[in-house]
Amino acid sequence: MKKYYERISEEKLNTKQNTAWYAAGSTLSSLSSILLLMFTTRILGGTEGGVFSIGWSISQLVLTVGWFGSRNFQISDYNGKYQDADYFSSKILTIAAMFLSSIIYSLLLGLTAYKLYITCLLTILMGCDVIADVFSGFFQKHGYLHITGKSYAGRNALYDITFLGVLIVSHRIDLSIISAIIVSCIWLFLFDYKISTCLIKEKFQFCIPKVIELLKDCFPIFISAFLAILITNMPKNAIEILLNDTMQNVYNIISMPSFSINLLGMFLFVPMYPGIAGDWSNGNLDSLKRKMMRILLYIGIITTLICLAGYVAGIPVLSLLYGVTLTDYRNDLVLLLFAGGINCVLNFFSYIITVMRKQKMLMIIYVIAVLFAQFISTPFVSIYEINGAAYIYLLTISIVAAGAFIIIYLNMYRK
Repeated sequence: MKKYYERISEEKLNTKQNTAWYAAGSTLSSLSSILLLMFTTRILGGTEGGVFSIGWSISQLVLTVGWFGSRNFQISDYNGKYQDADYFSSKILTIAAMFLSSIIYSLLLGLTAYKLYITCLLTILMGCDVIADVFSGFFQKHGYLHITGKSYAGRNALYDITFLGVLIVSHRIDLSIISAIIVSCIWLFLFDYKISTCLIKEKFQFCIPKVIELLKDCFPIFISAFLAILITNMPKNAIEILLNDTMQNVYNIISMPSFSINLLGMFLFVPMYPGIAGDWSNGNLDSLKRKMMRILLYIGIITTLICLAGYVAGIPVLSLLYGVTLTDYRNDLVLLLFAGGINCVLNFFSYIITVMRKQKMLMIIYVIAVLFAQFISTPFVSIYEINGAAYIYLLTISIVAAGAFIIIYLNMYRK
């Protein structure tokens, strides 16, 4: 086995091969949320699907606490301010905060004991994603993006299959999630950890001052990421309070495809991250502008094509996959797909702002947008239901994207 790990750790691939493996792994990772909700809805029905949906939404929100914005900081740490051990050490604190946040947020929403239980289990599963993310940042920074792709693909495929198998046999969401957690932990130990030990030459040590300094640097990124997911969740929270589990399930089904645009965008710009960081650090603004224009054009084309496909075939396909009648929600689906394109642009802008080290400015924009979303959530959902929820997300994400563009423009002009 040792030779196997050494062979993988010594394998260097070109940019296209790295991108292909990362694309495959990211696709399977992103499909997990769709597949798990589809399995639950198909096998247990819309009500249990709604329970899973709100639990998954909360676990995704607190996942940002676990990540704490360190991934983008890690791969853009061009001058090596922190060692790899510092990034790993920080996750001990952030995962603990993540689990505590999940409980507090669930209680504030007034979830039942059963929903709280499912939410906590999904949060533990997301804790595995936090560990995977810091390994991923390590591999990418050192030129092994293909290992990240292979890990994402293998781990997500295994725990999706495990979840489905246990759900079919037991008809219990909790046992299915617990089984997925066990499989995920085993994979992380046997694959990510073992390979990383072949690559990490420095001695691992928990340096509290450096970890605290790292968390301080990443705090604005974390707040922005947390507020970004909070914006995504605000329509769902309003549905949870004002409507019912079946409507919660419907909204989650039609909102899931919007994230496919962000996934396709990531295939292009994530492998370019180190190059973008280098352009900004070296003052090569012409190269940076060209990269930005290419990526924005790509996102625009992808968004247009997916919106057209969603309008023509989205509702019939989703209704068939989930076994739920969605005929009345075609326009809402297209709205959410368009919002997904704007969100993809925003994620790209967020990385550039991180490279510029202007995270605090973006954080202010997010705070304004969250206050706006909070102000309109209750009236929009109570009056327009699903359609109102879709408009909340579209309007709020557009405000943040516009603000992010202004931040980038002003800082490039000053540079």
